[in-house]
Amino acid sequence: MKRTNDTGVSKLYTFDELREKVELERCERLKNGVVNDDFRVYFQKSNLTIQIEENGKNFYEIDLEQCNNSDDLLDWIFHIHSKTWGQSGGLLAAILLVLKDACQEIHRESARTLFTPGQKIDWRNPKLLKR
Repeated sequence: MKRTNDTGVSKLYTFDELREKVELERCERLKNGVVNDDFRVYFQKSNLTIQIEENGKNFYEIDLEQCNNSDDLLDWIFHIHSKTWGQSGGLLAAILLVLKDACQEIHRESARTLFTPGQKIDWRNPKLLKR
């Protein structure tokens, strides 16, 4: 991946630099969430929810404990997309990015690994993944 230094010269990231950059960005999203237009989306670790705020006010909540497998996740995606406010591809992308970070934070696994068809996710007991 290319980067530009202070003199405007492009350089390539090393693998370790790229891994560190990705981790710093993930930590920043966990701390501050993701902003898309009037919405801010963030992971609330204390109650295992994804919070969606509109213009700084709590607007909508996705309870991850009700999102235990790929079918549940797809249902949530379609449910949100069916709302007039949820039809923005940017908002759905923000939700999925926050979900990805939540999976890494709680389970130390990628969302893609966790939401494999047939896999059951236990958000309260992250070590217990069932087939």
